[in-house]
Amino acid sequence: MAVGLLAGSTALAAPSSVSLVLTDLDATPSETTVLPGQTFNVRVNLVTTTATSPNVQDRTTGLNYYLSMFGAGSGNFRIVDRNIGASTYNDLYNDDATVEGAVSGLLDPINDHDLGGSLANPMTTSNGAGTFLVADFTIGVLPGTPFGSYVLVTDSPAGVGWAGPNPDFTDHEFTSHGSFSIVVPEPASIAMLGLAFVGVFRKRTSR
Repeated sequence: MAVGLLAGSTALAAPSSVSLVLTDLDATPSETTVLPGQTFNVRVNLVTTTATSPNVQDRTTGLNYYLSMFGAGSGNFRIVDRNIGASTYNDLYNDDATVEGAVSGLLDPINDHDLGGSLANPMTTSNGAGTFLVADFTIGVLPGTPFGSYVLVTDSPAGVGWAGPNPDFTDHEFTSHGSFSIVVPEPASIAMLGLAFVGVFRKRTSR
């Protein structure tokens, strides 16, 4: 009985969290396969949860983040397009033309300019718990990118990430950052997939 009470108390002590998540919204939302010279789409969401004991809710008014591609991926991927759509963080720190530049948008390993923004009226509004659209990105894979596995992540400078509500707008680091896996297949794998498709097509047409 005591063990059960202890477990229940531990479960109630879950802290609040404010995290960025990367997803492409398909059946495998955290990964994709793409060829050199092509592009892929990925969404940045903000996910905020409420602490269960005490019942504390972090509230955000602004975000600071970048996209990063460390290791062998550095210099082989770039931001082609950013679309904030219906994001409430629509008072952008840097406009699309700036962040989509061939040089400034290159992930070598980090793009040059802050991709975040604030709410339109941070003095009077803030976002609490929930999942919020931040932005949709089109990422280009440069021609000549070696085949292999890569990881795209969101990143923020130390000590910043999201800003709290009025009056202090205190900066906080994100609880966790988004991570998205990219596979650039080797030519032999592409050829095998092509042959498999031709075989299936011929089998269907011969019926």
